[in-house]
Amino acid sequence: MPFMIVDQQTVLNDLPVTLVSLLADKNWNIVAETVVSHLFSSTERIYDWTMHIADGSYVQGSQTIDESENHIATFLLQVMHHTCVLLKGYLPLDKQLKLAGMVVA
Repeated sequence: MPFMIVDQQTVLNDLPVTLVSLLADKNWNIVAETVVSHLFSSTERIYDWTMHIADGSYVQGSQTIDESENHIATFLLQVMHHTCVLLKGYLPLDKQLKLAGMVVA
């Protein structure tokens, strides 16, 4: 039986579809708010991190995110932000406003 090999980029590209579909199922309503809250927190951390990298104010070792991920940070942010936007209904209003204020290119 062949192994299915999936690269990280494919998994990330599918996140807005798979996670949104999963959480839309009524069986997942119990954990949806918690999952989306954690996803938003991670997105916010990566957003701050990429903004520091972009404006040159990033100091190595100052972030809790691994520095080896610098090369994929922008792509990861775009996918996570898009996923949060699709799931914004599970976020409280203050987090929805923060999400709306994030400028992700």
